[in-house]
Amino acid sequence: MSARDHLRRKGFKTLRLVANVWTDDLANPVSRRALETELASLLTPEVLRHLPPSLGLDDTTISGWIDARAAESDVFLLRDRREGALLGILIIAQLLQDGAETLHVGFLFGTAHWGRGFATETLGGLVSVLEGTGPCVLLGGVDVDNTASARALQKTGFTADAALSTADTTIFIRRIG
Repeated sequence: MSARDHLRRKGFKTLRLVANVWTDDLANPVSRRALETELASLLTPEVLRHLPPSLGLDDTTISGWIDARAAESDVFLLRDRREGALLGILIIAQLLQDGAETLHVGFLFGTAHWGRGFATETLGGLVSVLEGTGPCVLLGGVDVDNTASARALQKTGFTADAALSTADTTIFIRRIG
Protein backbone atom coordinates (compact mmCIF):
# COMPACT_ATOMS: atom_id res chain seq x y z
CA MET A 1 0.00 0.00 0.00
CA SER A 2 1.34 3.42 -0.89
CA ALA A 3 2.01 6.06 1.75
CA ARG A 4 -0.81 8.16 0.31
CA ASP A 5 -3.30 5.27 0.43
CA HIS A 6 -2.27 4.45 4.00
CA LEU A 7 -2.76 8.07 5.01
CA ARG A 8 -6.15 8.32 3.29
CA ARG A 9 -7.36 5.16 4.96
CA LYS A 10 -6.13 5.90 8.47
CA GLY A 11 -5.82 9.65 8.85
CA PHE A 12 -4.01 10.41 12.08
CA LYS A 13 -4.36 11.83 15.55
CA THR A 14 -2.07 13.99 17.62
CA LEU A 15 -2.36 15.21 21.17
CA ARG A 16 -4.79 18.00 20.19
CA LEU A 17 -5.88 17.20 16.61
CA VAL A 18 -7.70 14.64 14.51
CA ALA A 19 -6.91 14.59 10.78
CA ASN A 20 -9.35 12.80 8.48
CA VAL A 21 -9.78 13.02 4.73
CA TRP A 22 -12.89 14.98 3.85
CA THR A 23 -14.40 12.42 1.45
CA ASP A 24 -17.29 11.46 3.74
CA ASP A 25 -18.11 15.12 4.42
CA LEU A 26 -18.27 15.86 0.70
CA ALA A 27 -20.49 12.85 -0.04
CA ASN A 28 -23.19 13.90 2.45
CA PRO A 29 -25.09 17.04 1.36
CA VAL A 30 -25.81 18.15 4.94
CA SER A 31 -22.18 17.66 6.02
CA ARG A 32 -20.94 19.42 2.89
CA ARG A 33 -23.08 22.50 3.58
CA ALA A 34 -21.78 22.58 7.16
CA LEU A 35 -18.20 22.26 5.86
CA GLU A 36 -18.78 25.09 3.37
CA THR A 37 -19.88 27.32 6.25
CA GLU A 38 -16.83 26.35 8.33
CA LEU A 39 -14.45 26.95 5.43
CA ALA A 40 -16.02 30.31 4.60
CA SER A 41 -15.03 31.44 8.11
CA LEU A 42 -11.58 29.83 7.94
CA LEU A 43 -10.43 30.94 4.46
CA THR A 44 -10.03 34.64 5.14
CA PRO A 45 -7.80 36.88 3.00
CA GLU A 46 -5.21 36.86 5.79
CA VAL A 47 -5.13 33.05 5.85
CA LEU A 48 -4.88 32.83 2.05
CA ARG A 49 -2.28 35.62 1.75
CA HIS A 50 0.80 33.37 1.48
CA LEU A 51 -0.79 30.72 -0.72
CA PRO A 52 -0.45 30.42 -4.50
CA PRO A 53 -3.16 32.22 -6.49
CA SER A 54 -4.66 28.87 -7.52
CA LEU A 55 -5.67 28.32 -3.88
CA GLY A 56 -7.36 31.71 -3.58
CA LEU A 57 -11.05 32.53 -3.54
CA ASP A 58 -10.97 35.59 -5.79
CA ASP A 59 -12.97 34.16 -8.68
CA THR A 60 -14.75 31.23 -7.10
CA THR A 61 -17.27 30.26 -4.46
CA ILE A 62 -16.47 28.11 -1.43
CA SER A 63 -18.23 25.22 -3.19
CA GLY A 64 -16.09 25.74 -6.28
CA TRP A 65 -12.96 25.97 -4.13
CA ILE A 66 -13.84 22.64 -2.48
CA ASP A 67 -14.46 20.98 -5.86
CA ALA A 68 -11.13 22.24 -7.21
CA ARG A 69 -9.21 20.94 -4.18
CA ALA A 70 -11.04 17.58 -4.29
CA ALA A 71 -10.14 17.17 -7.98
CA GLU A 72 -6.43 17.76 -7.47
CA SER A 73 -5.55 16.48 -4.01
CA ASP A 74 -6.52 14.80 -0.77
CA VAL A 75 -7.69 17.26 1.85
CA PHE A 76 -7.64 16.42 5.53
CA LEU A 77 -9.80 18.33 7.95
CA LEU A 78 -7.83 19.23 11.06
CA ARG A 79 -10.26 19.25 13.95
CA ASP A 80 -9.89 19.88 17.64
CA ARG A 81 -9.71 16.45 19.23
CA ARG A 82 -12.03 17.38 22.11
CA GLU A 83 -14.54 19.77 20.60
CA GLY A 84 -14.50 18.82 16.92
CA ALA A 85 -14.09 22.42 15.75
CA LEU A 86 -12.36 22.90 12.39
CA LEU A 87 -8.93 24.43 13.05
CA GLY A 88 -7.37 24.06 9.62
CA ILE A 89 -6.74 21.81 6.64
CA LEU A 90 -3.90 19.70 5.34
CA ILE A 91 -3.63 19.33 1.56
CA ILE A 92 -1.72 16.37 0.11
CA ALA A 93 -1.09 16.13 -3.64
CA GLN A 94 0.68 13.14 -5.13
CA LEU A 95 3.46 13.84 -7.60
CA LEU A 96 5.60 11.44 -9.60
CA GLN A 97 9.29 12.24 -9.39
CA ASP A 98 12.13 9.89 -10.25
CA GLY A 99 9.94 6.85 -9.57
CA ALA A 100 9.59 7.66 -5.86
CA GLU A 101 6.26 8.34 -4.21
CA THR A 102 6.31 12.07 -3.67
CA LEU A 103 3.66 13.94 -1.72
CA HIS A 104 3.33 17.71 -1.84
CA VAL A 105 2.16 18.95 1.56
CA GLY A 106 0.30 22.18 2.23
CA PHE A 107 -1.42 23.35 5.38
CA LEU A 108 -3.35 26.29 6.69
CA PHE A 109 -5.03 27.25 9.93
CA GLY A 110 -7.55 29.87 10.92
CA THR A 111 -5.94 33.00 12.34
CA ALA A 112 -7.31 32.25 15.83
CA HIS A 113 -5.06 29.17 15.86
CA TRP A 114 -1.82 30.77 14.67
CA GLY A 115 1.19 30.71 16.97
CA ARG A 116 -0.10 27.77 19.02
CA GLY A 117 2.03 25.00 17.49
CA PHE A 118 -0.72 23.36 15.45
CA ALA A 119 1.29 23.36 12.20
CA THR A 120 4.26 21.67 13.86
CA GLU A 121 1.93 19.19 15.58
CA THR A 122 0.17 18.40 12.28
CA LEU A 123 3.42 17.88 10.39
CA GLY A 124 4.80 15.75 13.21
CA GLY A 125 1.68 13.58 13.14
CA LEU A 126 1.88 13.27 9.37
CA VAL A 127 5.53 12.21 9.45
CA SER A 128 4.83 9.78 12.28
CA VAL A 129 2.03 7.97 10.44
CA LEU A 130 4.04 7.81 7.21
CA GLU A 131 7.20 6.45 8.82
CA GLY A 132 5.71 2.96 8.93
CA THR A 133 4.63 2.90 5.28
CA GLY A 134 7.83 2.62 3.28
CA PRO A 135 9.85 5.15 1.35
CA CYS A 136 8.33 8.41 0.22
CA VAL A 137 9.36 12.02 -0.23
CA LEU A 138 7.46 14.95 1.25
CA LEU A 139 7.71 18.40 -0.31
CA GLY A 140 6.40 21.62 1.19
CA GLY A 141 6.48 24.97 -0.57
CA VAL A 142 6.43 28.13 1.53
CA ASP A 143 6.23 31.78 0.49
CA VAL A 144 9.55 33.35 1.50
CA ASP A 145 7.68 35.80 3.76
CA ASN A 146 5.90 33.01 5.66
CA THR A 147 8.54 32.36 8.30
CA ALA A 148 6.13 30.65 10.72
CA SER A 149 5.30 27.87 8.24
CA ALA A 150 8.98 27.51 7.32
CA ARG A 151 9.82 27.05 11.01
CA ALA A 152 7.12 24.39 11.40
CA LEU A 153 8.59 22.44 8.49
CA GLN A 154 12.12 22.74 9.86
CA LYS A 155 11.04 21.64 13.35
CA THR A 156 9.69 18.41 11.85
CA GLY A 157 12.81 17.50 9.90
CA PHE A 158 12.22 19.20 6.55
CA THR A 159 15.21 20.96 4.99
CA ALA A 160 15.24 23.73 2.41
CA ASP A 161 16.20 22.60 -1.08
CA ALA A 162 17.84 25.45 -2.98
CA ALA A 163 17.66 23.61 -6.31
CA LEU A 164 13.86 23.33 -6.11
CA SER A 165 13.23 26.77 -4.59
CA THR A 166 12.55 30.02 -6.42
CA ALA A 167 12.95 33.68 -5.52
CA ASP A 168 9.38 33.70 -4.12
CA THR A 169 9.01 30.18 -2.72
CA THR A 170 11.25 28.03 -0.56
CA ILE A 171 10.75 24.32 -1.14
CA PHE A 172 11.37 22.06 1.83
CA ILE A 173 11.97 18.32 1.55
CA ARG A 174 11.72 15.39 3.94
CA ARG A 175 12.59 11.84 2.99
CA ILE A 176 10.87 9.03 4.84
CA GLY A 177 12.10 5.43 4.88
